[in-house]
Amino acid sequence: MSLVNIFGVLKGQKQEVGVISSADIISTAVGKFGHANGFTVVASPPANIFLVLLDFELVYDFSVAAYTAGGNITVNYTGGSAITGLISAANSVGAATDKFVSLVPLATAGINVSLATGISLVSSAAFTNPGTAAGIIRYTCTYRTVLGL
Repeated sequence: MSLVNIFGVLKGQKQEVGVISSADIISTAVGKFGHANGFTVVASPPANIFLVLLDFELVYDFSVAAYTAGGNITVNYTGGSAITGLISAANSVGAATDKFVSLVPLATAGINVSLATGISLVSSAAFTNPGTAAGIIRYTCTYRTVLGL
């Protein structure tokens, strides 16, 4: 019996793959990258489920011009604090070239996980468009679900 499915993902793991458009990178609306709670990558699960982040890969596809302003980027449980290390604006969405980043859970201390809480990609400050920035973010979020008590 194989422990890996046809997509190369260990059984029991799940993945969300998506794109954050240039409009969503600068938008400060709820659920968008510029909002204080960030871009929702994995929606909140039912009330008795925990989401456990395993890995987050971010590809910034630069196009025309770099976004300005912005801040450090982390993966957070929606509405909570960072659960990964950070990548600076200059090494991600603020860069004038393509970037690839792998963000993994912090290992310095245990991470409290709340029931029914989603996973978001968060910037500490909203990025702005100087007029011609057209880059996008592609991401793959690998996680597993755990049944609560």
